[in-house]
Amino acid sequence: MKRFDNYSVLVTGASSGIGLAAARLFAEDGARVAMIGRNENRLKDAFSMLAGAGHWWKKCDLAMEEEVESMVKEAAANLGALDAVALCAGSHAIRPLRMAKNRYYLEMYEKNVLTAMSVARCFSNVAKATGASIVFVSSAVALRGGAGVTPYAAAKGALLSVSRALAMELAPKKIRVNVVVPGVVDTPMTEKYFKSMPSASVDMIRQSHPLGLGKAEDVAAAIAFLSSSDARWITGAELVIDGGLSIR
Repeated sequence: MKRFDNYSVLVTGASSGIGLAAARLFAEDGARVAMIGRNENRLKDAFSMLAGAGHWWKKCDLAMEEEVESMVKEAAANLGALDAVALCAGSHAIRPLRMAKNRYYLEMYEKNVLTAMSVARCFSNVAKATGASIVFVSSAVALRGGAGVTPYAAAKGALLSVSRALAMELAPKKIRVNVVVPGVVDTPMTEKYFKSMPSASVDMIRQSHPLGLGKAEDVAAAIAFLSSSDARWITGAELVIDGGLSIR
């Protein structure tokens, strides 16, 4: 028997990076997976990588609440009552203070917090009666800060508070809420980020992680653990996965 046999799991940001790694791991471990993303072609390619059967995919703009409500209902109709949601969609931007006008803070908040909250709200209405799980994806900059990324750090920091508050609110419904806090992970988003930086700064980031940069699969493993019955007594927790970054 596999760890996620008879589970139905929804994953946002599933066409690449951490979201794709999480979707693949859930599928390999027996779950039926609903893959959600913005780019239809990339989503179709990602969908073809899933092991097993019974999966489903949907292109969705998470900034549109009505689309999100419809998507989550469709996912539940296709996969059955949902056991878990992994909220991996997000956006990153470098904005030094001198350039960080209010609209950049609002943009980061919408793309990293409001979209995740919208999915979490809809999920809570269709989740299984007991033992369901919500996992947010924050970032180590929420704990450590970082030059030039204040709007992003503020948004990812908000997810830590959101996770704790929702853990208390949803506990009576037996829905657990946790958050993973990764360091710098080798993903397409990170590659794009590095290309905009001086090579010396990139080297410094790499050297700041004693175990080296992480892989999307490292974060996916943590998401899967928190979504599983092994974590049935864990809620409101922050699981830091940063290759030793936080101990330096």
